[in-house]
Amino acid sequence: MREICALEPAPAQTSEREAAPSWSLCHGVRLLGIVTLLAAIVWGSWLILSPPISRYDVFDPDAIRKNVTKMPPSITWDNWEKIKGGMDRRVDQQYADELAVYHIQLAFPVLAAVVGVGLIFAAIASEKRRQAQAKCG
Repeated sequence: MREICALEPAPAQTSEREAAPSWSLCHGVRLLGIVTLLAAIVWGSWLILSPPISRYDVFDPDAIRKNVTKMPPSITWDNWEKIKGGMDRRVDQQYADELAVYHIQLAFPVLAAVVGVGLIFAAIASEKRRQAQAKCG
């Protein structure tokens, strides 16, 4: 260990190749792609976890159970015809419209995620191409 101080210093390395910049357009595009992908994941998760309409918005099962004993047989039969397919099967126009809007809204985060992944891969491909050109040229 005492002899380390006696060693002569190594000559400074001289490199013909220029150092690559620490931040380039490829890095910026890749960062934009990552941010877009993460935003799409958060946005899509929020949409999935907060559905637009509940199954029970049209038929309230508790209200029907309370009132069924007070109903005359003809009204009970009419209600039975409305809900015999299942109380949670929604076929009314309000539900169909909201479900269509919900599916359209779900398409946007998917599209944003595809754009984010495309930006990431484009930046990686551009960087690889630039490195290959630097080796050849």
